[in-house]
Amino acid sequence: MIQSLGGFERGQYYNHRQVLYFIGVLRDRLGVTDAEITFEQAGLSSVRMLVDGRAPRSSISAGFYVDSFDGFVGTLTGRHFVGRNAPGFLEYYLQGASNGLSEVGASIPISVRPESTTRLSVRAYDAEGRYADLRGTSLSFSVAQYASEAVQFPRIASYGGEIVDETFSAAGFIPKDDEYLSVFLNWELDAPDFFDDNNLRLSAYWLAGQGVTSKLSFSGSGLNDLSDNTEAVLRNFSQMELMLGSISTAPVSERIFLGGRNLRGFYPREIGRTTNGDFNDWGERWSLTSQFELLWPVYGELSDVSVGVHADLGLISDDSFDIASYGSVGLISELGSFEGVRVQLTLSRNNFSRNKFALSLNILN
Repeated sequence: MIQSLGGFERGQYYNHRQVLYFIGVLRDRLGVTDAEITFEQAGLSSVRMLVDGRAPRSSISAGFYVDSFDGFVGTLTGRHFVGRNAPGFLEYYLQGASNGLSEVGASIPISVRPESTTRLSVRAYDAEGRYADLRGTSLSFSVAQYASEAVQFPRIASYGGEIVDETFSAAGFIPKDDEYLSVFLNWELDAPDFFDDNNLRLSAYWLAGQGVTSKLSFSGSGLNDLSDNTEAVLRNFSQMELMLGSISTAPVSERIFLGGRNLRGFYPREIGRTTNGDFNDWGERWSLTSQFELLWPVYGELSDVSVGVHADLGLISDDSFDIASYGSVGLISELGSFEGVRVQLTLSRNNFSRNKFALSLNILN
């Protein structure tokens, strides 16, 4: 299996690019760290490739954050290596909060090939929000594509499907029960002038008894030095969502809702909500968000400390193409002086003149 993941064949000539790709495969797909490849003479005209590295069979990451609305939220994620027919990692996570937020999920590889890995996942969630509550269960599969010599623009990175049963409720509304099937297709884009990582996603939803609709999403992130003569770092993340077809035939939770941890300074599902009392018109047509962080390192007794500012800015439009803006600005402090520990403090003020404070801690092992 390891030989096939690298695409090696007996008797082939040495290919340095293929060897470098193989090291990446060992890291990304089998969790091998510190991988090294050496060669020794095996005959008059052949060499033997030796692979050395560490593969932690189990790992756990724990963390928490404290937010002015969410309260205390604890998270636990882990993975355990499983062999047999589909070598890979069983991954699982658990999240719980003092305000009632809870979520649990797990995924396992069911097929591992040189060109793809197929995973089966389950999850259950119950999230209480300031404006709306969401609870449900889902069963999904996804196929991640791999290509050692991929130069296509764009190329298919993954695809899959999901069966969902959920309930969406909000003050003044009768709870809405949705049972639907969704499929998605992700493309990787290569646009280094703008982002380091970016992808395009097309999702289609079939809602039982109502019909089919779809949504197009684009996201990209980048990390750059502010200038050649400063150590300040600029991080940026942008995301666009566009609902295609009828909004009323889309699952309520899949209509454009923004806020919470993903949009600093706002409550979960705060941006995009309407108050007309009709679920048929609940949701927005498109949104565009850009998030920026400018961080400076601080030197002294504590190492790996950075302070800076953030700005989360965006536009959103309803089905009548009435455009509204949203945004927040604030201060950030990051501390990573302890090995395996990351702490972040964020203080934000949004365009509603409301302040929001969040503290997050993450521990890796």
